[in-house]
Amino acid sequence: MTYALKDQKQEWPLKPEGIVGASICQLSGKIPNPEQPCETRFEYFAEGTVPSETENLKMAIEIDKTNGQMANEKTPPENKEIQEHQVIIDSLGTKFCLDCSVATQSATITPSSNQP
Repeated sequence: MTYALKDQKQEWPLKPEGIVGASICQLSGKIPNPEQPCETRFEYFAEGTVPSETENLKMAIEIDKTNGQMANEKTPPENKEIQEHQVIIDSLGTKFCLDCSVATQSATITPSSNQP
């Protein structure tokens, strides 16, 4: 390949029309928030598809006071408390707390009764 291209001038590929570049937060893919800096990466987008939502990892969520984890439907109301934590939300709307306590007990998987 080197021999075949020996007389060719090395050039950068041209950016196609309708393509724009932007720096986005690595974690969420949103526009960086100057008040809450995040690690960024540069990506190319089709024009009009650059993310417009600004990154805001801090969110008020319900926390289980007994273990520091996100509260769920099984958490008694008296153990729930609103706290501000770093949270990301996936495309299905599931919240993940980045700075909450990590579960210390193993998960138990119970097979459903309709399994063969």
